[in-house]
Amino acid sequence: PVSIDTPLLDVRAAMDRAMRAPEPPDAVLCVSASLAVAVSAGAEMAGKEIGKDLDIVSKQVSPALNWMRPEILTADEDVHLAGREMARALMARIAGADARSLQTLSHPVWKNPEAASHLR
Repeated sequence: PVSIDTPLLDVRAAMDRAMRAPEPPDAVLCVSASLAVAVSAGAEMAGKEIGKDLDIVSKQVSPALNWMRPEILTADEDVHLAGREMARALMARIAGADARSLQTLSHPVWKNPEAASHLR
């Protein structure tokens, strides 16, 4: 199994193996741009084409992934918003708020929705 703590070389190798399986995945959700790069490299090692044989969705903190791999569907992670939310939650928790009441969810801003046009 692959987790956020798996070294990228191991992610690439695992993706290569997965894409050579009799029933390979058709999509992968990545928690970071670096993970998306490792996933795409592994799929390509297996001879697969991103956006055709495999769809990749990833969050990113800069537009670099879109520059290198426009076929990967990306959403920007607003690190400033995340920092403000973490600070707000910490202050509320210190003040005695129940931790369950401090969860927030922000909506993604898709940077290249055309990368998913074949999914419609």
